[in-house]
Amino acid sequence: MDGFGLREGKRIRLIMAAPFRGPLLLEDLGSGARIMIGRGMAETVEVSRCESS
Repeated sequence: MDGFGLREGKRIRLIMAAPFRGPLLLEDLGSGARIMIGRGMAETVEVSRCESS
């Protein structure tokens, strides 16, 4: 996951979830970079909801 820039403490936002268990489009809130990952890979990531201020 490090190769995608997904590290502990990183703030990301889900932009789009493709239908039929397709990939997820994520946006790094710090840099604005967007990445697409498969659902299988996404299942290995632990996330928590962060309320926007």
